[in-house]
Amino acid sequence: MPSKRTILSIMVLAAVVCALGLAVRLCFFTPTQQNYRRAQYWIDQSIDMPYQDGFTLNSAMYDLYHRLRRRGMRRVGMSVLRGDHAESKADSPIHYSSHDLPLSQSLTELLRPLGLGYRIEAEEDGVFIRIRSMEKIAELDGGQ
Repeated sequence: MPSKRTILSIMVLAAVVCALGLAVRLCFFTPTQQNYRRAQYWIDQSIDMPYQDGFTLNSAMYDLYHRLRRRGMRRVGMSVLRGDHAESKADSPIHYSSHDLPLSQSLTELLRPLGLGYRIEAEEDGVFIRIRSMEKIAELDGGQ
């Protein structure tokens, strides 16, 4: 029967091998894949969105952009896309307030009354939150 010291040594060695395997796998992700993983993390984080009187969709997205940057999401971009139904809603007044909800849920609830949605698009340069019409999102998602 192996000693406790031998068993502990084997367990530590196994943990080190697992950690190295994970590190090696992470090194093989492209910058786009790494940014997508970061986006998945951020979309699940809670954030307050106090957009009441005086906010338009553009000003709310501008504020949200700066809130995300202050919280550490440095490589983020946000846009209300032109040539889409979303562009005509850019100056629409916003009346929405949320506290401690995930960003994904807050964005959905903020945009739904305007007939808009969002897509998270990861690229090599960073993560982009694109505001689009629900029709365009359905089209891009293959009608799902």
